[in-house]
Amino acid sequence: MLVAVETSDLVGSTQLSPAQVSDVLARLKNEFSDISKAGQGRAEFYRGDGFQVMYTEPSAAVKYVIMTKLVLRFSLPAAVDVTQSLAVGELDSFDGPLSEKMAEVFVQSGRQLDSQTKGEIAMHPSLLNKDFLLATRFVNRVIAQLTNKQAETLYWYIKMDYPEQQQVADKLNMTRQNANTHLQRANTDLVRAYIDRFAAIIKEHIE
Repeated sequence: MLVAVETSDLVGSTQLSPAQVSDVLARLKNEFSDISKAGQGRAEFYRGDGFQVMYTEPSAAVKYVIMTKLVLRFSLPAAVDVTQSLAVGELDSFDGPLSEKMAEVFVQSGRQLDSQTKGEIAMHPSLLNKDFLLATRFVNRVIAQLTNKQAETLYWYIKMDYPEQQQVADKLNMTRQNANTHLQRANTDLVRAYIDRFAAIIKEHIE
């Protein structure tokens, strides 16, 4: 079975108050609950500031990784960043605690986290070519430059599965023109193309 594994750490968590850490974890657990309910994966937390997610629908992994980063940007009183390492590989069984799994895909994800740039998304190159890895660097730059409102608008656009802009505007209680402006400035077309390309690569491998 092919899975994607995300190993992640909050950035600067030692500078957060216990209440702030609690708020962050509550927001993350809410996000991962949605993934679990959709039957596309599950998550576990460790060390208070780290977590791991196994995506049983690997083609959706990049979408969720980006949504996690976006939601931490806009949904809390102070923006919180996260370092995310994603690997894709084979797994014999979905059962059991993630912390006890020793499959190569878990090892790749964890080791990559230790050496990557803080606050960025990194992809293990097992199934991905150099062009996609380069695209990941551009996406990191795009996300890093988003305002809170741009991050929020992009988040809901992705979460609502790329609806008409009026639907995003209604969700956020703004005009369609404002929604359009935020989405354009967030380089939404590029982010969506990146998500779609990752999904296509995974589906090609499965087929």
